Amino acid sequence: MCSEMEMPTLCKECRGWFDLNDGKPSKDGRYQLCQECSEIDNSNNPDY
Repeated sequence: MCSEMEMPTLCKECRGWFDLNDGKPSKDGRYQLCQECSEIDNSNNPDY
């Protein structure tokens, strides 16, 4: 985990760490995803 992160958050999909401010909500809004997983989640659900 990077010490320079303000609010370290664990991505529910890839299990990687990201800063909460850099993440995005999952399509169902139940959890935060890193940017990469968020793009995949939203591309699989184009009506987002």
